Amino acid sequence: MTARLRLSLLFAASLALACDSASTPTKADATAKAPAKPEPEAKSKAVEREAKPEPEPKPAPTTAVSPEPPVAAPVDPNADVVLTEDKDFYGLKVEEIDGWKASWEPDVTGIEWRKPGHVGVSMILLEKPVEKVEEIERGYMAGTTISKQEPPVTTSQGWYTIVTSSEGKSSGFIYLRRVGKSMLVCDTLVSRSDGDKRPVDPVEKLVEICDSAKLG
Repeated sequence: MTARLRLSLLFAASLALACDSASTPTKADATAKAPAKPEPEAKSKAVEREAKPEPEPKPAPTTAVSPEPPVAAPVDPNADVVLTEDKDFYGLKVEEIDGWKASWEPDVTGIEWRKPGHVGVSMILLEKPVEKVEEIERGYMAGTTISKQEPPVTTSQGWYTIVTSSEGKSSGFIYLRRVGKSMLVCDTLVSRSDGDKRPVDPVEKLVEICDSAKLG
């Protein structure tokens, strides 16, 4: 073998070895190409952040509302008024109402409402307050023994009832009302004897007549 041939074989062997080395991956290459694993500490912190509950929102502050002060009852400007018989109509203002005309009756010291074709309605001032109709000493039913009394009906100024005499021959409307510190009684007959054609006025109208006397 000549020297030239020997050099050619050595060059070919070297070239083949170099090609094998380039195609075979090294340990450093494998390490560089492998995906990086997360650090254990960083992973645990991420899990901790995910597991930690979100804080609940704080309720908005509320403002305390003070209760409304109680509403005072209206004061009656005439609460201390005392009526007197020394004045006509007891010092009350009385006007005609639906044909009923009031007059001052000095003989009985009282007020009388009259209307043609109707039984009159009287009003007197009591000397002292009463709780029962039997205590009334003046008026149409004064001195009459009462056998029956209907339940009292309250109005804006007092109360009224219908009473029947012990003989059962007459019935009367009695209305007690207060004006200041005084008490008035208004009454009339609501029964008619045989042959008496005068109408019996409804109690609502009788109350209206009696309430028409007011302080001026």
